[in-house]
Amino acid sequence: MSGTRRGVTAGVLAAIAGLACAVGLAGETPEVRLLRPALGEMLVGPTEVVFLPLGVDDEQIDHAVVTVDGRTAARVESPPWRATIDLGEDVRELRIEVALVLRDGRVVRTGRTYPVTGLRQQVEVRLVNLALTALDRRGRPVRDLRPEDVEILDDGQPVTIERWSAEPDALAVALVIDGSGSMSGERLAAARAAARAFLDELPREVEALVVRFADTVEVLAGPTRDRDELLAALGRLHAEGGTALYDAVVEASRRLAETAAGRRRAMLLLSDGQDLASSGLEPGSFHTLDEAIRAAHRADVEIFAVGIGGSLDVDTDFSGRFTAREV
Repeated sequence: MSGTRRGVTAGVLAAIAGLACAVGLAGETPEVRLLRPALGEMLVGPTEVVFLPLGVDDEQIDHAVVTVDGRTAARVESPPWRATIDLGEDVRELRIEVALVLRDGRVVRTGRTYPVTGLRQQVEVRLVNLALTALDRRGRPVRDLRPEDVEILDDGQPVTIERWSAEPDALAVALVIDGSGSMSGERLAAARAAARAFLDELPREVEALVVRFADTVEVLAGPTRDRDELLAALGRLHAEGGTALYDAVVEASRRLAETAAGRRRAMLLLSDGQDLASSGLEPGSFHTLDEAIRAAHRADVEIFAVGIGGSLDVDTDFSGRFTAREV
């Protein structure tokens, strides 16, 4: 009898273990988070729904269904996990739900109810510095340009020019270069060549710094006008580790704000665009994309981003919200 019991017990335990593996009880419990739209957004017309599966690999997901007030609005078969749906022109309370259908038959759900928001929105704007270069038909700079000769439009609407100066502003530049493992080989060589070509064209009086980012952010040179020091820093670039892209933007913006007071500030960002840890299982940065953008705004830094690589429209950051090209 005891032998029979032990055999039955062993069989039951084996069955339970197999069942646990089959339904994922042995690992993290799958869930799905609704990232966008956020509460408080005006939900009319085409609206992007972005969601993030957690505790489950993309290969384990068969598809996802997005519903609005119980009606199917979109079906997503593969990452990036997002869909654009048309919510119409009527402002109303509505509920958006996402159902993640796994290949083993389980369904993971999440949802959010969006109350009606007021149609009146308060928008705060600040003075924006705009650098302008005017050329004649032969490509020569126009030196005697006046404010009345210029029209600036924002979304098709004229913008008032509050201040005008025909004198070129002093400039400070940060070269912010991706040194993560995904940039190895031709990508890093292309980034280094582009940075060198940029320095060759930069006026000698312009101060610059070189920033490399991978798992962490490090300033390799500057701020300095010494071109040899800057070129030597480019020679020390290497590809290893994760991609703390958003942290790099925050740090470079901070450095420019501290060292380039009274000057125009610009950042040349060279990257394959993915903010991702080397493990691929977590973000590469402590900061988010929104925080990086705000840091650049606060420091009055203009960012000129150059994408490196051929998969910018496919690769996404860890949140799944943005492709590398969008970043």
